[in-house]
Amino acid sequence: MEYNKYNQMMRKYIDEGNEIKESYDTAKETFIRQHEKALRRFNDIEVQFKEFQKAFNLGEVTEEDFNEAKTEYERAEYTVNETGKRLEEIERYKKAILMSILTKQIELKKAFKMDLDDETNKLKHQLMKAKYDFLKLAVQLRKAYNKLSYEEYYHEKLKRELGLPSDVKELNAFQALSPAVMDDGAGISYRELSHALYFGMVPEELVKVMQQTHAEQIK
Repeated sequence: MEYNKYNQMMRKYIDEGNEIKESYDTAKETFIRQHEKALRRFNDIEVQFKEFQKAFNLGEVTEEDFNEAKTEYERAEYTVNETGKRLEEIERYKKAILMSILTKQIELKKAFKMDLDDETNKLKHQLMKAKYDFLKLAVQLRKAYNKLSYEEYYHEKLKRELGLPSDVKELNAFQALSPAVMDDGAGISYRELSHALYFGMVPEELVKVMQQTHAEQIK
């Protein structure tokens, strides 16, 4: 999965979650107001009902008046409980839907990470391929150098066998060519690789060398 598609789908789930939250929070505000109103009414009726209980126990009010007060109290209590349950239901439904959206996001991230890992491995392979091609080139350059220095090599070898001093230091391809790929040559140092992968920068010295080489080749 490419990043643009992943980002588009993730944005869709985020927007969907925000819309669900806003919708349920709006509905919840309405029921909160209803519940608070019912609770205030219940508290007032509860105080009155307790007074009726005392009066009824003292025989100061009739059973009919007491039962009427009791019915009103129970109705108010029922309304409080129902609005409270409704609030809990709204919260429960909201969490269930948001959890399903979160699950989709997690699955999407898993799928993207698998694709991301695959693509990252492909990029790593490209670097390994570049290394392989580089070493294959070194093998070819070794052959080319050996061909160029064949006579010189055996000339110097004969001088050594006769105990005569040799003025030539580079007697093989590694000694002759390795300075170009090691010790700040064409080889890739940790600093150069980190700058390329972290900052997208190629060493200015190398750029200048390549430009100069190119200019000399087209003369």
